[in-house]
Amino acid sequence: MEIIAVIIAGLSLLIATLSYFSSRKTAHTASERASKAERLAEGGLELSLTESISSSKQRVIEASIAWSNFKSDKPDQSDDLYKKAFYASLEDNLNAYEKACSLYLDEKIDKIRFEKDYTREIMNLVENEAQNDRYFNPPNTSLYKAILKVYDKWFNLEK
Repeated sequence: MEIIAVIIAGLSLLIATLSYFSSRKTAHTASERASKAERLAEGGLELSLTESISSSKQRVIEASIAWSNFKSDKPDQSDDLYKKAFYASLEDNLNAYEKACSLYLDEKIDKIRFEKDYTREIMNLVENEAQNDRYFNPPNTSLYKAILKVYDKWFNLEK
């Protein structure tokens, strides 16, 4: 009778040990899958942001060309419609950067890649004199606070 109890206990220990290692492997695999899914989602988000920024830049270029052509062809006519279209496309472009900067600040995208890809563009946006007065000054009333926070983080050497 004792021998049967020892055999059952040994088998129970063996099954418990096998279950432990099996569950550990499954947990590790699940963790790897979750990590991979997170990286894929992050990559998809970054790709979406890149597309949004590129598309909005293209619309700014098209609106600028249309406005310029109109002013050249019809210098005596009001260009208000073209001017409004240009500024609307420019604000759409700034909104795309604002969203990207918000995600960067919230650490929802790869910060190192974002800095590498957008350092010059953020600098150009904020330091562009024509846009600076209209969209970024004064900073406390700007609608583009995330852009300004990122700019300040990267270029304010006093911090």
